[in-house]
Order: sequence, then structure tokens, then C-alpha cells
Amino acid sequence: MFAYGAAPAADQIEITLFGPGYGEAIAAHLGGGQWVLIDSCRPFPKGPVASLDYLNRIGADLAGVRTIVASHWHSDHVSGMSEIVTACPGATFVMPGILTDRDARAYIAYFSGVPSQAKGTTEISRALEAQPDPLRRIYAMQRMTLLEARCGPRMVVVSALSPTTRGRDQEVARLRASLPATGMPIANAPDVAPNVSSVVIHIDIEGHDALLFGSDLENAQAGWPDVVADAWCAGKRSAKVFKVSHHGSHTGHLDEVWTELIEGKPLGVLTPFINGRVSLPTSTDKARLATQLSTGYSASTMTTRAKMDPNVLKRLGDIAIDIHQINAGFGCVRMRSNSPGEDWQVELFGHAGRL
Repeated sequence: MFAYGAAPAADQIEITLFGPGYGEAIAAHLGGGQWVLIDSCRPFPKGPVASLDYLNRIGADLAGVRTIVASHWHSDHVSGMSEIVTACPGATFVMPGILTDRDARAYIAYFSGVPSQAKGTTEISRALEAQPDPLRRIYAMQRMTLLEARCGPRMVVVSALSPTTRGRDQEVARLRASLPATGMPIANAPDVAPNVSSVVIHIDIEGHDALLFGSDLENAQAGWPDVVADAWCAGKRSAKVFKVSHHGSHTGHLDEVWTELIEGKPLGVLTPFINGRVSLPTSTDKARLATQLSTGYSASTMTTRAKMDPNVLKRLGDIAIDIHQINAGFGCVRMRSNSPGEDWQVELFGHAGRL
């Protein structure tokens, strides 16, 4: 892995975004050694959990992790989430509000343990088991404050802008329809789209820039349109740093997000999504973002997954039990700032680069 150097200073704000091409995780230092971790990924299959590995390498105290957020349960956002929750028992575990619904929990339980499932249901179940204390669980909904505390020299407010009640109800209806009838064999967890129940996070830091993390929320009825139409959300301080929604795809774009929730041309970061024939952001997406961001960065600049020569792979298979490519596209973007108005100091690791 990378030599990340020292932890941020007590009065330094830091955002570090990790991405291996299929996966996303964020570590945000709010000041005074206090952290919020959003989503989870690994640099390669069976590798270390990216955000935990990062905090350990920079010498951060895991007791300073105040809040852990699973924005939704897609596997590219929750790989290793249960390990984070286990390692940080004092943190509050935040999940989408949809998980308070009986049918949504039935969906999670039913598809957990399915070897071929791709929705992270098993991992989110393990994360729930890792934090059994109901007082340290939050089921996020729009207009909910997730953390309000003094972090070092500044007051910080972490808020959920989604999911909306309508988004939760729509997603529950889809999940209910996806549950198989009694006696049917368990198959893959069905794809539930568009994503309107993902948790969007807004962080307001006293005397500093506001931050917006768009998760994978999409521009669909009950998604982004309901966020920007809500007076409480629109009344939040406009963000100057934006984790672009849904891997920069047009499906996560809404013009009003940029005018109602964001100030000017923000500093932008995103993770790509490479899975089969799908590669996000597309060239069209990048061209659009170039007009909206002051500067944009991607945690990985890979456009396809690195592949080993089949003959080499076969030879290695004769002498090894389990083979995984290490750092095949993994990278991270780290941004640090001491005070508002100054340029963010941006560092790129591994395959990270400019959009």
C-alpha cells in the first residue's frame, strides 16, 4: 500500500476518497482527531479495508471515529463495512432509513449469504450484528442531524439530505416485489433501480467550507428533485467541495443541485465504476463535469480492469491456491485545508488523477 505520511493537524480539515475502480470509501477529518467514515471498499479482493488501513497507517486513533455511514448496501460501497463497525465500537452506525421497514429487512435477511449476490446484503447484515447497541444506530432520513459536536476548534454539523419519505416508500415497494414466493430457490439479489434511498451527507464546519457527499442518489422522482425542493435542505450552507453523485454518471445529475446546494464551481472528487461493459464516468460525463467543477479528481483513472495474461494466470494457479491482483487500479485523492478561502492541498496516490 501507500506511504500516506502523518495524520492531519488538529485544526486541519481533510477529505480522503478511496476507489479501486469498483468501490468507494471516504474518510473525513473534522478536526481534533474526530472522523466520519462514509462507505467502505478494499483495494483488491480480500485486501485490507481501505479507510481502516489508512487511519492505521497515519497513526490516527480509531476512538476518534465518531460516525460511520453506509449510504446504501450495494457491494461497491460496503465491502468491509462490518470490519469498520467492529473496529470502532464507540462510533454511531448510520444506515439508510429504509432499513426500519420490515420488508426491507426481510430482503436483506433473505439474500444474505447468497454466494453470487451482488448487492452487499450479507455485508450490511454483518455490520448490523457488529453494532447491536440500538443507541448507536441511526436510520437516516431527510432533515436528520447525524452528528453535532465540537471537533477541535470548530463546531461541526453532519446532516442527512436523503432519503425522503417518498424515496423510502418507493424503494420498499420495489424490494417487497423482489422477495421470492415461499419455496422458490434463492437466486441473485435483484437489481433495484433507480437509487432513491441512498444517504446524501452535508457537513457544515464552523468557519470553514461546507462539504456535500452525493452518494449514489439519482435524478429520479423521490431522489435529487425531492432533495433540492425541500426548504430545509436548500437552506443548508452551500458546499464548496462536492463528492459527485453516482460516479459522475448523468443519472446522478440534476442542474438544481449545482445551483441550490453548491456555491460557484466547487472542487470535485469522484470514484469511477468499472464493471463489465459499464465504465463511468463516460467521456460525455467528464466533459459536462469540466464545465461545472473548478477542478475535478478521480480516485482511479483506470477505464478498464487490469487483466493478467491467461497463460500466466494458469501457471500461477498451478502453484498457488488463491490469486488476486494487488493495486490493479486502486488509488486515492486526499485534500487538506487549514482555513477557508485558501486553496485545498491535493495529494494523489496510486492510480488517482485529474478528471
